[in-house]
Amino acid sequence: MANEMDYSYIKRFPTAEFENVINRMANYSLPFQRYFPKKKPEKRTLNLNTRTLTIGCCRVQGKEELSVDVASIREVRQTNRSRDFDKHVDDIRQINEKRCLVILHGNEFKLKTLSLVAENEEDCELWNRGIQYLVVLYQNLTPFEQTMRFLSREYILLAKRDNALIGVKEVKAFYQRNNLKISFTQTRDLLMQILESNDKQLAINYDQFRLVFNRIAYDPMIINFIWQEYFGTNPSNDQIDPLSMEKFRAFLRLQDGLERNNIAAIQLIHKIAGPGVSNLTGWQFLDYLYSKDNDIWKEDHLSIYQDMTRPLSHYWIFSTHNTYLTGDQIQSESSVEAYIRCLRAGVRCVELDCWDGPDGNPIIYHGRTLTSRIKFYDVIRAIQDNAFTFSPYPVILSIENHCSLAQQDVMARGFEEVFGGNLLKEPLRVDDDLLPSPEQLRYKVIIKHKKLDDGEIDGIGSTKSSKDDIKTGYLLKENLVEEGVWDKRFFALTDSKLLYTSPVDEIQDEDDEDDS
Repeated sequence: MANEMDYSYIKRFPTAEFENVINRMANYSLPFQRYFPKKKPEKRTLNLNTRTLTIGCCRVQGKEELSVDVASIREVRQTNRSRDFDKHVDDIRQINEKRCLVILHGNEFKLKTLSLVAENEEDCELWNRGIQYLVVLYQNLTPFEQTMRFLSREYILLAKRDNALIGVKEVKAFYQRNNLKISFTQTRDLLMQILESNDKQLAINYDQFRLVFNRIAYDPMIINFIWQEYFGTNPSNDQIDPLSMEKFRAFLRLQDGLERNNIAAIQLIHKIAGPGVSNLTGWQFLDYLYSKDNDIWKEDHLSIYQDMTRPLSHYWIFSTHNTYLTGDQIQSESSVEAYIRCLRAGVRCVELDCWDGPDGNPIIYHGRTLTSRIKFYDVIRAIQDNAFTFSPYPVILSIENHCSLAQQDVMARGFEEVFGGNLLKEPLRVDDDLLPSPEQLRYKVIIKHKKLDDGEIDGIGSTKSSKDDIKTGYLLKENLVEEGVWDKRFFALTDSKLLYTSPVDEIQDEDDEDDS
């Protein structure tokens, strides 16, 4: 199988230092301690597969327990702060932060974390730098290379070993994993067409697996229309004629009305198919149609192109609601990481729902629900560390305050202590009727909070809110399926609705599915 795949993209490193780091990672398995939220840390090794651009986390005896696709890595940090490390605070405090590596990965908003402690700082730095290089490499793969990498990874997962063939069962599993419902009979018929065989033992190699992928990725009707409309030919089965540079230029001229010279056309072909290529295969051309190079988005809008000197109220502001939540508003997890992710994605207004904490320090959660609670100080420290990594323009903290006056004082001191000179505490210009501009507010943190009038403080010194009228608690609800069974549920009664959760026994902390 290895001879049938093209791994040339892994050799296209921008610098010798880049290549050296990746080669060291590929030839050296990193021993480390992996930390879990619900059990003691265990010894593991970290391996890099350069064929599939995946990082394997293996038990000591060699069995892989986790494979992280580089395409799914959102961030890698040398830090001792993660939800896994937070469960082992006493141990982590004794470890040098430069030995700690946290990989955040996944395709959902709630990312998975892989929290590791290396044996020394040098190993940790090597893998931190190398993973960042790999993420950049993946982002710069051509559309064709991204497709080939994806197919290589999928085939290895299905075949289990090099040079192995796969059958109907494995192809059906591939379809299901990629959200395509197809029956065993349909899958068998497809393999029979590709192999042109009626044998009961149907097995395909990697090249034939690529045809299986093409059958689901590209609609034959669309392919026929494009080739007839632009090139005057009719593709047959899985054979699509390659495109010369002249045909590609003609397509671009008809498509967007722009005339490109040979140099510009060659540069775009290289971007699509890789260096040294002068013509496009039919499949490379189809990959181009689905790629960002054929996107309607204007690339110059990826950087700041608008006038940022107008009053703040003249702009739409990228804002979030219940920023701390990773799921629903009744029983999901509250997370400091949610603030970090939002700020690093460009959010400029985040919400903090603040309530009295049990130890005199405020907490943040969705009040009177089953959502978990996080510390106010942890949140504002995370905001300070990440507020301006994406943009220098101001961050607005929208405060929903349910705290007593005593804990409001704690909040105020916390804002001054953590944000320091970044905290906006007075108007930039007292005599100005207009709000300052984003440009004037660069690197500033703005507190958005209701200013209380006299008499708006109740007898015990806490602010009132319509949310305080919500009644919550546990009740038993009759099970409509199983006669005589009553399920314990969490209820919330508002002035207009009665809300309840699924049975409490089913509400589990979904921290990590890969804890095992």
